[in-house]
Amino acid sequence: MTWDSCQNMPSKYKRDPGSRKYKDFSDESVQKAMDRVIRTKMSIRKAAEKYNITKSTLQRKLKGENLNPHGGQTALLVEEESVLVQGILETANWGFPLQKYDVRLLVKCYLDRIGRTERRFKNNMPGVDWVRTFLKRHQGELTVRLAENMKRSRAAVSSETQRVF
Repeated sequence: MTWDSCQNMPSKYKRDPGSRKYKDFSDESVQKAMDRVIRTKMSIRKAAEKYNITKSTLQRKLKGENLNPHGGQTALLVEEESVLVQGILETANWGFPLQKYDVRLLVKCYLDRIGRTERRFKNNMPGVDWVRTFLKRHQGELTVRLAENMKRSRAAVSSETQRVF
């Protein structure tokens, strides 16, 4: 395979066997372990073993160091992504849910309009991987669903009409 053909393929990121694990624990378990260490003076090592957290992670959380999320920077700012999420939700409320390709076009148009060139995107057009990670970052707000065709007459039925029947 050439580099060009690999560049357009969506990638599924899988951890190599035996490689280091990142965040195999919940934020709730970290909070419980931190509370246990602070309140009952349990050692960090024992709390880490009990709650199945790495000792170094628990130490960093207790010291308040390196609290930024791991990974690289996102292509859009946090504020820009939140505005995009609100726009997607609003169009869905209007009865026009967006598809993944529509979201990609929306981001491309936005970047072109403000005059910013994102080097990670080809012609300022985000790829399928970007949409997948965007949806993963906002999984509490956005969901992927399969749309169903519905006649306008059925869609126009209000809750008051349904109560009568």
